[in-house]
Amino acid sequence: MAPGAMEDRSDNMDEVTTSRRGCFPYGFRRESRALFRLAWPTSLSILFHYMIQPISIAFCGHLGTEQLAGVAMAMSIIYITCVSIGRGLAFGADTFFSQTYGSTNKKKVGVYLQRGIIFGMFACCPIWAVLLNVESILLLLGQDPGVVALAQEYILFFLPGVLAYCWLFILMRYLLCQNRVLPNLAVCVVSCAINAVLHYGLVVQAQMGIRGSAIALAITYYLVLAQLLAYIWGSGVYVETWDGWKWENLKEWGQFARVTCASIGMTFIFWLCTEAGTFLSGILGKKELSAYSITFQVEGFVWMIPLGLGGACTARVGQFLGANQPVAALTSCRVTVTIQMALSAGMAVTAYVLRTYIPMAFSTDSELVSYTAGLLQVVAVFVLLEGIGGVGVGIVRGTGRQTLGAVIIFVSYYAVALPVGISLMFATSLGLYGLWWGYVLGLALQDVCLLVFMARLDWDKEAEKVRITKAQMSLCSECGSLHHTTALSFDLTKESPFQRNTHSILI
Repeated sequence: MAPGAMEDRSDNMDEVTTSRRGCFPYGFRRESRALFRLAWPTSLSILFHYMIQPISIAFCGHLGTEQLAGVAMAMSIIYITCVSIGRGLAFGADTFFSQTYGSTNKKKVGVYLQRGIIFGMFACCPIWAVLLNVESILLLLGQDPGVVALAQEYILFFLPGVLAYCWLFILMRYLLCQNRVLPNLAVCVVSCAINAVLHYGLVVQAQMGIRGSAIALAITYYLVLAQLLAYIWGSGVYVETWDGWKWENLKEWGQFARVTCASIGMTFIFWLCTEAGTFLSGILGKKELSAYSITFQVEGFVWMIPLGLGGACTARVGQFLGANQPVAALTSCRVTVTIQMALSAGMAVTAYVLRTYIPMAFSTDSELVSYTAGLLQVVAVFVLLEGIGGVGVGIVRGTGRQTLGAVIIFVSYYAVALPVGISLMFATSLGLYGLWWGYVLGLALQDVCLLVFMARLDWDKEAEKVRITKAQMSLCSECGSLHHTTALSFDLTKESPFQRNTHSILI
């Protein structure tokens, strides 16, 4: 559902200050319903998209413990490079997508999409450079040579899939900003099933081992990209926001580049820190490496819910600010945090209760299963805390404060989580338990910082800042174009864009 394409708010949407009292000025139930309509398809689509990689690990895990360790290490490198940069790029563009779609100049969304596509293409170059030299890097870090060789082999056969990943996530956020969430879900469900079939055919039937898994993963990402492009073209969803490829769209990259690079920094810092556990656990041994990989996959699986809710919040907050509706943005922020706190508690309890059964899906080694089950007790505490982080980061993106978000994440993980975790891991008998407790401490600090940020945020100033920025950018575009536009018409008395097109919300 479109943020604001809910019940008619014409009697109160024209207010542009947050002076109204109450925790939820526009009502908890109304906003929660609107969030739910966006969040559940978004969470499920991200979940099925995320499951593509655990499927690879599960298939390779049954080839043997060493193969599981090698593929797990390869996945960690892919997360640090391809996934973190690809998602960071998309999350950076998300700020511009949502705020611009909430304004009157929707054609500008297409301009940001073009910039994201071009940015993603150039981002592949450093990613490929790192992936081609992974073996040398990992050996310098003291990793097991046999495991490193398997990781390098997997990565080499996956290389073509990097470009597809950098583009597909941008297209998914492009659709989300227009409240088209069901197509993303359908594409991810179909692709997840295709990925499983490809893995069965190449890994099991053709007996290609980890090479078959890497090829299947790369093919799957291109299929996701093809399906998204087919929907965007066939449905005509691009008409409202796309004005064609133009040379002038290559101008005015400053703000886009700054926000996008900061967003990439946020995701890169997070993934580098959490994936550092893979290399640290590899020093302890193959069992510890495999156990960390399983717990990390479980944590990532649960992470999809706050990530989806945070994505929905980004879209709503950004669009409300773009439409100069700060009270609605404030309400959406508070409702999202409240819902996520309840969901996190439920997910933590579930992870704890199922701790002895979850590892069995990844391995038949009884010793590994028992060790992993113990680690999941600590992971349950991590799950309890990470919901606030997911939602808080979504609000950071919606307000365009990615630089602040990057600073918070850097301090929380690199000044607290890693130093404490590494110390407990190697200086005590805790081992991997110590590393996870370090992560818990860093995450707690991050949550406190994000809650303080949200509590002190001046929504009136944020809305005014977006309005002024859009007006300035529209003026620059008008001065540099041969055609006259009406991009400066920020008529605040007009009907909200969220009260229009209420019948084209999901598909």
